[in-house]
Amino acid sequence: MNKYLVLSIVVLLFVFGAFISIKEYESDDDKVPEAKDEFGEEVFEVMDEDNVVTLVTKAMNAYWYVLSGGKHQGELITFEHNGLEYRYLGDDLNTKEKLIGYLSKYYTPEARDNFIYMYSFIEHEGMMAQPNADGGSLLEWENAQASLISETETTKSYELKVPYGEGEYRQFDTVEVIVQKIEQGWKVADIIYKNAECY
Repeated sequence: MNKYLVLSIVVLLFVFGAFISIKEYESDDDKVPEAKDEFGEEVFEVMDEDNVVTLVTKAMNAYWYVLSGGKHQGELITFEHNGLEYRYLGDDLNTKEKLIGYLSKYYTPEARDNFIYMYSFIEHEGMMAQPNADGGSLLEWENAQASLISETETTKSYELKVPYGEGEYRQFDTVEVIVQKIEQGWKVADIIYKNAECY
C-alpha cells in the first residue's frame, strides 16, 4: 500500500510540475516580442496614437542630435566652404553611410534625404559636415497628445498637441505628423509645424 501511495504522490508532483511549466510557457508565449530593425530599433508594425508619439519623440531626438553634430571626440574642426563656416560631424555620424543609417532608423528615405539637403550637409574630404550653428527645441515631444486625422493602408496623418513652457506659461503647439509604412515598418514621412518659433 505504501508503494502505491508513494507512486501516487510522485505522479501527482510530476503532473503538477508539468502544469506549472505549461502555464509559465503560455504566459511567456502570450508576450509578443518586439520586432527590431537592423539598427536595434523597435519596428512599429501597428501605428496608433501611442506609437506615433513614441516614434516622433525618437525622430525629433535624432533630428536634434544630428543638428548638434553627433558625438565629438576632442576639438571641433571647422573649415570654410562657399563663404560659410562648416564643422565636421562627430565620429558616429562622420560618413554618409553613418548619417544615412542613423536617420533611417526613424525617417522614410525621402524625408531623410530632404533633411540632409535642407540643412546643407556636405561631404568634404571624405567626411560629412554641416554649417556651424547650434539650436535646440522647447517642445516636449514625449508628452504630446495625438489624434488621427486620416489614414490609408500605408500612410497615416496625426495631429499632435505638443506642450512647451512651464506653469502659467505652458502652451501647446499643434503639429501635423505624417507617417508611412515602408518595408522596415512605420517611419516619419513629414512633420508640419504650425508655429515654427518653438520647435
